[in-house]
Amino acid sequence: MSAIIVPDEETLTLAFAKRFMTCYTALRSHIASKSIINYPPGLSMNQIKMMHLISHKPGISQTVVAERLGVTTASISTSVRELEAQGLIERRADPNDARVMLLHLAPLGEKIFEQLYEGFTNTFANLLKVLPPDHQEQLVDLLEQALTGNGIDLENGKLNYSDKLHVMKDRPNPVIAGG
Repeated sequence: MSAIIVPDEETLTLAFAKRFMTCYTALRSHIASKSIINYPPGLSMNQIKMMHLISHKPGISQTVVAERLGVTTASISTSVRELEAQGLIERRADPNDARVMLLHLAPLGEKIFEQLYEGFTNTFANLLKVLPPDHQEQLVDLLEQALTGNGIDLENGKLNYSDKLHVMKDRPNPVIAGG
C-alpha cells in the first residue's frame, strides 16, 4: 500500500497562486477585449495612462507622473499641454509651492472616466451573471477578505497607487534558478 502525500499549506498556496495568476491574466484580457472604451481620438497610450493615473491620484505632480510612467518630464510636459488644450486635464498651482503644477482631470476628463468605469462595470456584470447570486457574493466576499487581510483599503473605490515606482526598469533583475 502506497502512502498518500499531502502537500503542505505553502505548496498548496503556491499552486493556488499559479491558478489565480492564470485567472487574473485571462480576466484582464477579457475585460480589455469586451469593454467599450470611448477615449477621445488621437490620444497616445501614455496620455491615456496619464489620465488614468490622474483620475486615481488627483493633484499628482507632473514629475511624479513621469516617474510612474517611466518617461521624461519633457514628454509629460508635452502631453499635459495637449491634454489641457483638449479640455481633458487642468494644471493647478501647488498651494505649498507655486512653482509646482498639480494635475487634475477637467470635467470632460472626469466624464470620460465615469463612462469608462461604467463600461468596465458592465463587462464585469456580464462575466459574473453566469454564476448564481450566492456564488457571485461568495466570490466577491473572498476577494475582499484577501485584499483587506493584506491591508488594502477598499473604502475609497479608487486604485491605491503607492509611492513606490512600479515600472519594470526600477525592479532588480530576477535571479533565475539553474541559470
